[in-house]
Amino acid sequence: MRTEIINIGTELLSGQVINTNAACLGRTMGSIGLTVSNQTVTADDRDSVVSSIQTGLKRSEVVIVTGGLGPTVDDITIAAIAKALDKKLILDHNILKQIKARFKKRRINMPASNIRQAYIPEKAKIIKNPIGTAPGIIINIKPKKYLIALPGVPEEMEAMIEQLLPFFKRISPGKSIIKSRSIKISSMSESAVNDKINDLFPLEKSLSLGIYASPSQIEIKITAKTTNLVRANNLISKLEKAIKTRLKPNIFGTDKETMESAVARLLLKQKKTLSIAESCTGGLITHRLTNIPNSSKYLLTGLVAYSNKAKTQILKVPSPTIKQHGAVSRQTASGMAKGIRKLANSQIALSVTGIAGPGRSEKKPVGLVHMVLITEKKEYHYEYNFSGTREMIKYRASQAGLELIRRHLLNLL
Repeated sequence: MRTEIINIGTELLSGQVINTNAACLGRTMGSIGLTVSNQTVTADDRDSVVSSIQTGLKRSEVVIVTGGLGPTVDDITIAAIAKALDKKLILDHNILKQIKARFKKRRINMPASNIRQAYIPEKAKIIKNPIGTAPGIIINIKPKKYLIALPGVPEEMEAMIEQLLPFFKRISPGKSIIKSRSIKISSMSESAVNDKINDLFPLEKSLSLGIYASPSQIEIKITAKTTNLVRANNLISKLEKAIKTRLKPNIFGTDKETMESAVARLLLKQKKTLSIAESCTGGLITHRLTNIPNSSKYLLTGLVAYSNKAKTQILKVPSPTIKQHGAVSRQTASGMAKGIRKLANSQIALSVTGIAGPGRSEKKPVGLVHMVLITEKKEYHYEYNFSGTREMIKYRASQAGLELIRRHLLNLL
């Protein structure tokens, strides 16, 4: 079945918000054999939305609309759907009751504007929103012709699309399926990864391989398109095994796994405790680890020692050390690591100090970062020279810090 995606939001057209919903829906539809034939982005204008919906329904069997289901005056999607399909809007008292209950649970008085979220086109079926107030809807316009509306908030949309998978599989069993596997790599450049695996690029028509670079990692994506799930898995597994054989020390995860989740898994498995002293990263390493559940079982302390005063008074880095070598130095990083480990009494300690920019000196350029990882018996020092904006340097430094912990836990340092 041909599927069309319509993303609504002036903020998407202006570039103020990145359209991640289109990518998520494209992947989801492809994974169950639905072909996405068109993607449209339209402004928060009722006539434009009406036109996009009517055009989409003429050329596609399934039209998925995201965005514009909120309570504000610029949320016009439901009204536009009603106009496009010539349907009345009806107040759904069950939805209104659920919205009121959500506000009551948060101990907030519900604004009157939220009532408009309980109006839906006649004969529409409701898709429950587990984390927001805006419900989604499915309208069966005629046999094998469907319109679906979902919220534009990515977290809400992704939570609701999971509910729709049985529906999609029912209306279109699909002659083919698309299965993908992502392999995530650190501490290697895109070209270095390519040189290691370029002879593995598949010749089979049903299999494809891609290498994608981001500021802090490389991702290899294997995609199989077949009519059989078992065959797809076998094709992917064979190629994945060959790639892992060549790149294993640098592979930290697959699919949705992040560097922080990989590190957390290892710390929990080995029952190791960790403390972190951060300067230029401003607590980003600690933040990323505490995004993972159960981080309290291994992360004892995360301290942002941004000023020299904090480094000397809290972490007990000797003032002469900073005066002689500077705050961004191996010696200061070593003192920070020793200080935080003693303060927290952890098995592992990591420190990071650097220059995120834009300030710099002749001897110490923007992007210079020193890290020290210490244990009871060993101390490891690494010096980096990252490039990019201030935010990019901070993130790259946080990724490198997590990678140091990962490599230590795997005995790869």
